[in-house]
Amino acid sequence: MKSIYLIAIIILCAFSGHAQNTQIANFCGTWSCSFVSQENEMQNSTFELLLEIDPTKQNAIKGWHCSVCRGGRRIDCTEKNEAPSLAGYLEKDTVYISFTSAFGGKGQAKLYLDKSGKQLIWKLIKHTGESYFPDYETLEKDNKAEN
Repeated sequence: MKSIYLIAIIILCAFSGHAQNTQIANFCGTWSCSFVSQENEMQNSTFELLLEIDPTKQNAIKGWHCSVCRGGRRIDCTEKNEAPSLAGYLEKDTVYISFTSAFGGKGQAKLYLDKSGKQLIWKLIKHTGESYFPDYETLEKDNKAEN
């Protein structure tokens, strides 16, 4: 009888880990948004995230960012050949991210998917120093970048 309980626990744990990995995989990929103003080019901006599973940690994600704002006068970007500028972990349906700006600022944000799973919501929690991450954005997945 004890062996049946042990087998059931092992199966539940295995599926639980698989569900977490599947859920975090939904956040992976290239996500972006842009804003173009006809009246004031200083308001033009783009924001992009490239997110991947971090294989060195459980339920973890890493990534790189590019934030161009003030009409291109501020470019806060990191390249994939550099160390990741984003590191985070999945808790329930939210990824909590710590970030480092190319300008040296640091901060935290949370990411979650909308109900359709097709939009990624970025919400800044806090930051210190100089950075050009937005306070709040809705990003679309770039399916072309995945191919």
